[in-house]
Amino acid sequence: MEQARLLPGQKFIGDSLDWYTGPEFQDRREMMPVLFGRTTLPYGAATAYLIRRFGTPESGWDSYKELISWRLTTSSPDILLRITPYVGDDLAISMRVFLATDLKQRLDAWEGEMRHAWDLRWEAHVQSLPRRPWFDQAEAIAQRWGFRDRHLSRGLLFVADKKGDLPEEIARARDEAHAIKHAFEAADPFPGIRLRPARIRDFAADDPLKEIAAVLADAVRDLKRGVRVRDQAINLFGRVAEAELREHPASGLGAGALVNQDPDLFSQLEARFWTLGGGDRQEGMRRALELLPETRVTDREDADPAP
Repeated sequence: MEQARLLPGQKFIGDSLDWYTGPEFQDRREMMPVLFGRTTLPYGAATAYLIRRFGTPESGWDSYKELISWRLTTSSPDILLRITPYVGDDLAISMRVFLATDLKQRLDAWEGEMRHAWDLRWEAHVQSLPRRPWFDQAEAIAQRWGFRDRHLSRGLLFVADKKGDLPEEIARARDEAHAIKHAFEAADPFPGIRLRPARIRDFAADDPLKEIAAVLADAVRDLKRGVRVRDQAINLFGRVAEAELREHPASGLGAGALVNQDPDLFSQLEARFWTLGGGDRQEGMRRALELLPETRVTDREDADPAP
């Protein structure tokens, strides 16, 4: 694992990745707590480990609401893991998974498959009804809401379920729209959320969440590996017996000297690196150095004295 560096045009969408095993709220399962086998993440230990292993964060975070945050890669290029140690030590709040657009769409399609099938049956039923005078207004409502297709069936659902005031020309149709919808649902009830088994290994073979969970399980094992601090070792949760990993190369480097003195000016400098490197900050820094006169560290008045 390492810090994720997105290329121009790459897009990832956050997802809680929770699922339900039944119709009640207590039937909800949360992916990362399930995989870790615990619900807490000590923010102090987590922050120390993430700094020691991955260096200082390469992407920003909410300065008021969040302590610090890292965006990490996984074994899949389509899945990122954002870890933002939460001062309340809640693991589910501290971790957020981000999916590439195609994978997110595939997951949404699987979870909404039964509802989509119901929508198509509802559409066929509505189209088979004798045309009412108010159907034009129902279609216009759906178009105003930005729907690209199935305007009549979607507009009818809106009219049937709308609470409060409606335009006068269609308000009188609300009772009829509700009766049409109620009669259809009596024979073909609207499906609830798609339920899953409690255990991830029992998920359906075609469920995208199963493959996502396999990738995240690898990440969980990786984050339990110890990183050395002198003759000790720590992982995401605190001290461990063995250090499998060395400290990040940036450990010991006082990089904060730039950002701490003038955060706004540093942000402008970083943006210039980004532009100069065509979206690659490292390349931008190389090009900037080529443009600047060479200066030895010993020429600086504030250089650290030799040991």
